[in-house]
Amino acid sequence: MATNKTDLEEKYFNLVWFARSIDPAMQNERDKVVEKYPVECARICGENGDWEHGFNSGMLACLRLVSHARVYHSKLDEFPLLDT
Repeated sequence: MATNKTDLEEKYFNLVWFARSIDPAMQNERDKVVEKYPVECARICGENGDWEHGFNSGMLACLRLVSHARVYHSKLDEFPLLDT
């Protein structure tokens, strides 16, 4: 997937992508995410999946904010850049 991400940012990027990817053609890539984060993916597919997806999306946004703040101290008002 994308480069220059912290481990946590990569994790939540992958989980948000997993929840959004419903195209059967993406199954191989989905399987890779399930292999890496089996518990989290099971939660996304469970009865509280909407909550889990919301949590993962929030974590990704938070990590992007922190990452953005480290690089662009004076441009926080441009956050969020929702380019997933």
